[in-house]
Amino acid sequence: MLLATLLMIRADNHGDEHGAHRAFQAVIALGGRTTAERIERLTIDAVYHSAFGDVGLVPDILTSLTTLILGIRQPVVRAMHLRRACFVLLRFGTKERTRDLLGEALSLFERLKLWPQAVVCVEHLGALAILHAEYDEALKWVNSAKEIRTRSDDVLAKVVEYELRVTLAFETSQPAVLVDDGVTRDAVEPFLRAPRSRRNYFALQAAAA
Repeated sequence: MLLATLLMIRADNHGDEHGAHRAFQAVIALGGRTTAERIERLTIDAVYHSAFGDVGLVPDILTSLTTLILGIRQPVVRAMHLRRACFVLLRFGTKERTRDLLGEALSLFERLKLWPQAVVCVEHLGALAILHAEYDEALKWVNSAKEIRTRSDDVLAKVVEYELRVTLAFETSQPAVLVDDGVTRDAVEPFLRAPRSRRNYFALQAAAA
């Protein structure tokens, strides 16, 4: 089931509708015997229907998924699943619910110094704030990404900071939000493999110019 989830996420990142259909068909008859399997199945359903299937099903799927995740006793496992579910919640969930769930996950990741996981939460929280034109809130998450980059020297943190800075500057017409130490192409090379992240990178380059 986990393999099918990873294949579905990869298909979504690459805009691979055929691959998504194959992954979905592989598990369509499986309901999941354990909580972990049911979470994986609902994650597959959420990603599939949000990109390739029936978007009308997504809200109910997300409700079931988050209910199961919040019932997980192990804090790190719960936070990991919350962070992953928020990829879809960011597009289809309510602002308040998505922010609360991401905040819970981020708090744990920061406490345990799991910086790569923490910075993904920051990325989503910043994007959520920009989506709702809460620009002061977005700037707070830009600064959080910068702080994580300082603490961890993590390339992903620098990429997230750059992404949020450019998007915020573009949305607010405030170039002062930008900084001189933008990411180089070498630093983001791993993120240029999937069409989704490659598109975002070049869009950011255009916006920054």
